Amino acid sequence: RFLALLGSGLVSVGLCGCAAGGAGAGNGAMDARAMYVMVYIQSGPKSGEGTQEAREAMFRGHMQHNHRLAEEKHLLIAGPFGKPHDKAWRGLFVMDVENVDRAIELASTDPGVVAGEFALRGERLEASKDLRKTLDLEAEQSAERAKMKEGLPPAVRPYVIVHARDIERARGAVVKTLGEARIVWLGRFADERPRGVMVLNAEEAAEVERALSEGGAGEVTV
Repeated sequence: RFLALLGSGLVSVGLCGCAAGGAGAGNGAMDARAMYVMVYIQSGPKSGEGTQEAREAMFRGHMQHNHRLAEEKHLLIAGPFGKPHDKAWRGLFVMDVENVDRAIELASTDPGVVAGEFALRGERLEASKDLRKTLDLEAEQSAERAKMKEGLPPAVRPYVIVHARDIERARGAVVKTLGEARIVWLGRFADERPRGVMVLNAEEAAEVERALSEGGAGEVTV
C-alpha cells in the first residue's frame, strides 16, 4: 500500500519501494485511464521543531492518518523520499479523489501538516484505472503473510521514480534501453502535458539515469 520513494540527482529519478507485487497498473498509453491527485509532501515552516516526545507522537499520528485515508479508499499510494535531489521533498501521496482541493483538504488533517512539519502541493494525474487495485492487492498479501508468516517476498522493495518534462519521450527511452516490462506504472500530469511520472522496476537510480541519457529522454528530474 505504501510507496517509499528515494531519490538522487537532477531529474526526478529516485529509488522507491512499494507493496510487493505492484498494482498491475499498466505501463502503456492504451490501458483504461482515470484521474487521481498526486500530493507532494514538502518540509513545512516548522520542520524539525518540537521535543522528541512531541515529534514521535506527531509521526505516529501521521501513520495513523495515512492508514485511515487508505481504509476510506482515498489514499492509494504513500511514502517518504529518502534521498531526493531537492532536500525539501519529504514524500508523496497518490489519492483517488476528484480534484486537488479535495486532496489537500483530506491531507491537511495529517498531524504533521497541522504541526507545520509538512507542507502540501497537489497536481492532477491521469494514470491507469488499475492503480485502484493497489489496496486490494495489499490486503490480499497481508492476509497471505498472516497465514504463512514466511515464504512471501518482502512487503517493500526498491523501485525508481522518474519525473519527466515529456513523459512519452522518457517512456520511449526506457523502452529502448531497458524494455517496456520495467515500467510499473506511468501517469501524465493533466494540467501541464506532456509532463508526467513513471515508476520503474529498478533498484539503482544510476542505472535509470544512464538508460534515460542513452535513450534520449530529454529533461528529466531524478
